[in-house]
Amino acid sequence: MQDFFHEPKMVKIPEGWSLIGNIDKNIDFEDLSAKQIYIDYAFSMGKYTITTKEYIYFANEVNEHYPDWFPNKGAMYQNHDLSDNSPIVGVSYYDAEAYSKWLSLKTNKEYRLPTEEEWEYVARAGSNTQWCFGNDESLLKDYAWYLNNSSATIHPVGEKKANDWGIHDMHGNVFEWCTNWYSSSYDVKTEVKKEKMLRGGSWIYTALLTSSGYRDAQFPDRKNDAIGFRILRIEE
Repeated sequence: MQDFFHEPKMVKIPEGWSLIGNIDKNIDFEDLSAKQIYIDYAFSMGKYTITTKEYIYFANEVNEHYPDWFPNKGAMYQNHDLSDNSPIVGVSYYDAEAYSKWLSLKTNKEYRLPTEEEWEYVARAGSNTQWCFGNDESLLKDYAWYLNNSSATIHPVGEKKANDWGIHDMHGNVFEWCTNWYSSSYDVKTEVKKEKMLRGGSWIYTALLTSSGYRDAQFPDRKNDAIGFRILRIEE
């Protein structure tokens, strides 16, 4: 891998209203009932999930926070393409948080992981349907790597269509860490400070579980081949 540094590509996100939560009450998975939120501040979201190349530069510079598979692949990662432009996997929530803090210091800008509300706002990109493109599952293959088309492996970022705001891979490929602790509602008073939220589904998940409103959670120190992350930058 080349010794390089550049800031990840970011996309400015407009302020506005959005539906979040489970829009289809006939689907029984652990989601919130749909509700409207308003984002009244400026931020940018990563155009792609953080790549292997971007992350390994950070890990080499700080000499810690290496992914689970580095330098030698374990059995879990043998079938995966872990080349430069693939999404970083094998990193914990704490690793992702450390990357964000490092990038903030390096650039003198405010980077962090998104909340799940921010994440879903961007994933929907103004839509109020199951996926950013609508409810027609037959179109998902054009936007996402998931169980039906992934060949049981991760894929390089940006190979599928972007949503209407120019953000790629919000459905499928790898789950993305969010800052929230697991809660049965968006009210922080109900948070159980045990698992961190994951959004987006992954290469091994079925179509429905890549939808904009699907929620999952995992222990923050967990590392596996289906979890990566995307960063957010606060704008003045």
